[in-house]
Amino acid sequence: MRDWGHAKDYVEAMWLMLQQEEPIDFVISTGEVHSVREFVEKAFKHVGKTIVWEGKNEEEVGRCQETGVIHVKVDPKYYRPTEVVSHYKTVFVAS
Repeated sequence: MRDWGHAKDYVEAMWLMLQQEEPIDFVISTGEVHSVREFVEKAFKHVGKTIVWEGKNEEEVGRCQETGVIHVKVDPKYYRPTEVVSHYKTVFVAS
């Protein structure tokens, strides 16, 4: 799960942090988390295609339903089977 915020928003947040009188720590977040799977499914839907998931864990692939072409493969280097997911929806300042 990832926080998929827009770069423009993060840059604005960084600029606002630099405008503070005193340096303090901030946590920048959209407050929403989404999986890579969701991101890929929305991207395929945006171009009028359907992605079909096959396999499990690091062997999983995403195949275009219309063409049969595999477009998504798991790179074992980035696979995290035991990642902890947090669902923070509150805005706070780190201390």
